[in-house]
Amino acid sequence: MQGVAIYRNYHDEATLIMYKEYSNNNVFFSTFCNKKLQYQFISTKCLTEIMPKECIHILTSLPFNRDINLMLDIWFLLIKNRLIYLST
Repeated sequence: MQGVAIYRNYHDEATLIMYKEYSNNNVFFSTFCNKKLQYQFISTKCLTEIMPKECIHILTSLPFNRDINLMLDIWFLLIKNRLIYLST
């Protein structure tokens, strides 16, 4: 279970959801909205409960690295390239 999805939150702001299952039922989950990044470790059950049904999935594969800062930098590069590709 991994990927990136985008949706509009209740303030009508574009929000990115990024998630990667790194071990059995354990997920690294992050959101990016309004220039603010938040992340936490959650269960797969929690992920399925909080993921909005109206989100649009733009990536289905993400690398994992124990260095969270490096991993997020790579994810943002992948997301940026994917959004550029989808907008052309």
